[in-house]
Amino acid sequence: MTPQGKSLIDQKYPEFYFNYEQSYKIFGGDLSYVRFDALFVHNFKTRFGTTGFRLYGGMVFGGAPIWKNFTMNGLASPRRDFNFNLTSFLGFATLEGGKYYNDRFVAYYFTHKLPWYFKSFGQNISSFDFVLRGTIGDMEKAEYHQFRFRPLNHLYQEVGLEWNNFLSTYFNLGLFYRVGYYTTRNFKQNFAVQFKLKLLEF
Repeated sequence: MTPQGKSLIDQKYPEFYFNYEQSYKIFGGDLSYVRFDALFVHNFKTRFGTTGFRLYGGMVFGGAPIWKNFTMNGLASPRRDFNFNLTSFLGFATLEGGKYYNDRFVAYYFTHKLPWYFKSFGQNISSFDFVLRGTIGDMEKAEYHQFRFRPLNHLYQEVGLEWNNFLSTYFNLGLFYRVGYYTTRNFKQNFAVQFKLKLLEF
């Protein structure tokens, strides 16, 4: 127990989650597909800090509607001059939501907490995390969907630095930047600021 509540000290075994969805042509329906995704989560400690790793992927087989494909968890908005968003467990701060759809993909989320803890104004202990996220996928039959989108068929990556318990509050402040193939010349499109409520515990 800590003054902020329960805190995970050690995680000996990885976590694995699996979802499976099957559709049937009944009640006049004309679509039949299989959809599944899996998530692998593991954290481990060394003398250099705490490292977290998430590996996430999924596939869709058959004729599935566009909303049953994978949207790649984009949190950025194309209508804003400045990317500011709230975090999600598997989200990308600089990736535009609703722009990319894939029927198969894989993504990774790598975090490393530095073993340096400090206080700023309040009683909460602050620290810093380095973050690296990436995803790639493809859409096998994009012509089936009469909808304007792009497959994310090159590696999309962003790097970031997250200040845990920002100014000793219950919020984390993250700064992220898009790197690699999808980087543009517009700094604002590549850059994002992200807030996370620490009570969410991820």
